[in-house]
Amino acid sequence: MNEQFRVAQANGAGHSNNASPPRIFKLTKPFADQAVVLNLGYDQKVQVDFSAISNEKITLVHVGEKLIILFDNHSTVTVEPFFDSRHDQLGNLTIEVAPGRDLSVAEFASAFPIINDPSAASAVLPAAGDSLGQNNAQASGANFSNPIVDPLPPVGTNTLAPNEDLSSDFGPGPTGFVPQPTTPPAPTISLGALPELVVDESFLTAATNGIDGSGTGPAGTTVASGVLPVTLNVPGGEQSLTFALSISAPGVDTGLIDSQTGNHVFLFVENGVVVGREGKDAAAAANGPQDFTVSVDGSGKLTLTDLRSVHEGTGEPGDVSEGTHVPAGLISLTATVTDNSNQSASASADVGPHLTLLDDGPSISALVERELPFLGVDESNLPNGTTPNPAFTHDSGNFSGAFSHVEGADGATITYALAASGATGTSGVDSGLVDSGTGHTVFLFLQGGEIIGREGTDPTSAAGGAEVFTIELNSTSGEVTLTQLRAVHETTAPLPEGSPDISEGISLNSVPNLVTLVATITDADGDTASASMDLGRQIGFFDDGIKLDLTSTPTLGALEVVEASGALGDQTLTIGAPTFTAIGADGVTTTTSYALSLVGPTATGIVTTDGNHPITLHFDSATQISGIYNDGVSDQTAFTITLS
Repeated sequence: MNEQFRVAQANGAGHSNNASPPRIFKLTKPFADQAVVLNLGYDQKVQVDFSAISNEKITLVHVGEKLIILFDNHSTVTVEPFFDSRHDQLGNLTIEVAPGRDLSVAEFASAFPIINDPSAASAVLPAAGDSLGQNNAQASGANFSNPIVDPLPPVGTNTLAPNEDLSSDFGPGPTGFVPQPTTPPAPTISLGALPELVVDESFLTAATNGIDGSGTGPAGTTVASGVLPVTLNVPGGEQSLTFALSISAPGVDTGLIDSQTGNHVFLFVENGVVVGREGKDAAAAANGPQDFTVSVDGSGKLTLTDLRSVHEGTGEPGDVSEGTHVPAGLISLTATVTDNSNQSASASADVGPHLTLLDDGPSISALVERELPFLGVDESNLPNGTTPNPAFTHDSGNFSGAFSHVEGADGATITYALAASGATGTSGVDSGLVDSGTGHTVFLFLQGGEIIGREGTDPTSAAGGAEVFTIELNSTSGEVTLTQLRAVHETTAPLPEGSPDISEGISLNSVPNLVTLVATITDADGDTASASMDLGRQIGFFDDGIKLDLTSTPTLGALEVVEASGALGDQTLTIGAPTFTAIGADGVTTTTSYALSLVGPTATGIVTTDGNHPITLHFDSATQISGIYNDGVSDQTAFTITLS
């Protein structure tokens, strides 16, 4: 032990009491060949902290009231007074042998029995002590040989012995000796890999975001934490270890975009917490809504809290949870260690790239069991129909209720579009309908977002053919309007007599999904999802029947003139046919036919000139009706009415 002493003295003023905190002395390993003396005294509550040397190879020596700690680098620490009953009586001294494990002097002596032989196993300090059942540190395994004491030089007769060399003494220096403290090496600190903190906007709520997230899996959270690993080397004993967050500049623009407003997100440090706020500029953002926060506690635990959604990507389908980060160089985490000599060392890490915000996407689906509008137009209302009325050649209905959707945390809008089995503006698709006026097929074309049915012999000719009907759409509201311009075939079955217009219908459902309505939801950062429904089955055309209007009626007056002339024999008079006008949206394509019928009473009120016999009418067939009278013997024919 030939090096300079390091001495630590506990000089406390006044008397201790149970309310006053203890003065803590943290033991550290001295430099090689140094001796340190720690004088505790009795006037103040003190605590001796062994935790920093619990893993060192040490040997304990008990000399009187002193506890001498021998290290494997030939240095020593002497603590006095240590083994003294007054410490326990006054409750002034506690010994911390491991974090959270404090012993009294008596407990320490019981846990670590020390004998005069320093090579014995019981002279080794196993940190927290085996006898108390802790077993939470390794034994030192030190192997120290017995100290060698040089003999005094020969002393001649009547000659005083020389002064004793006190360099190996464990006691205090000679009277008047003032030891000079030695400054230990400065501490060093290094940081491990920062934890990856990942939050998912799918689990935001309206409480902070204004819109509930979709909750789409996998399971996630809006709060993520992780501890920053720190490696320390503090020869002078650790006084404190602190962590702090900082930003590159107050109000720095992150480049992130708030989904609800479209404003950028700016950074501020508020009470040690980094806060991202949205605003049109940094000044406005200072009081803007919080998008996220980043905090750190005294143990180095870093926490990211997501509060509002931001843009992650654009155009992804649905919720694929793509992520974005705070750009590098904007947020730093600094760890600072200070030793007992107030020497400090710091190390910093770039936090931003380790903060990940996962996107939330929208979703939409068509409702299967849902009552939907039915759009039907009646050909009777066409200009050439039996009851023309242009107002009733249109029908509209809103189909937005055919879909259910979830916006997601970014907020979203829905748009609607029509489709017709791949039809385009120049490429038509067979609708399954037949134009009544021409007998041509009706082909569907998609032009300017509108479906147009045109007649033609094939898709090419139909591209320039007459419009039969149109289907229009309000892409924002989902309202669909059907307009009929020409009649189509509904049925070829015979019509019931007396009911020519039974308004039978036909729909655009010759094949499933011939005409579809597509709903697309797009959120604030461009993510989309789509769903479609079969619109053709909700569109119908109702038939118009035939109506005949009598335009001229012939008379039999000429026959009466012939009879009045007194001419003898049967007389025949041919009368011109009555004329009719046929009305109906489908047009008339067959020859008009005629038939006679007899309705009501058969008495004519006419009598014969020979005998005044009454004449009655008899229905012979659809082409003949006879006037019959009875002459008293048998029925006789007075006249006949025949039809060509």
